[in-house]
Amino acid sequence: IQAGTVAVLKSNVGGEPSIRIETADELGETFFLAGDGEKGVRARVLPPGKHPINPKAFEVYIVSTERRVANYTAEREGANSTFGEIAVKSSDGFNFPVDVRVVYYIRQDDAPRVVALLGGDNQKLQQLLTSRVRSIFRDNAESVSALDYVNQRSTQAKTSARMLREAMAPYGLT
Repeated sequence: IQAGTVAVLKSNVGGEPSIRIETADELGETFFLAGDGEKGVRARVLPPGKHPINPKAFEVYIVSTERRVANYTAEREGANSTFGEIAVKSSDGFNFPVDVRVVYYIRQDDAPRVVALLGGDNQKLQQLLTSRVRSIFRDNAESVSALDYVNQRSTQAKTSARMLREAMAPYGLT
């Protein structure tokens, strides 16, 4: 297991998982993580280093714990943006783009939650993050006039960041 990552194990053998995890109202479900000797996604991760693992007894999911950046900007020459800009509409009917940069990471303790709910730090996680980012910025823009949105940029950024933290926390993303 490389530095900057952890391994989440999914046991194929053992008893039923016993660690009950309540999810946020939005998810509306409960899921279970497994302890030692139980079947399912293990609650305890393996840190960087070498660990003997029986590949028939366990599936291994490597989850990055390093900070990542998702850019939601218009593509410009020399820019590396795969998510595209966010087009918003203000309460007074103006359409304008908003450039957004999201820095996020998965805490070591949250890695099992990410694997259990999303299958790891993969495309499904990126799709969820992109959907939430776009939705939050569009919702915030429609509640104010275009001029107020621009004049209150720092307030809008703080509000959006808080909303994004709350929306992604149930999935294990910080």
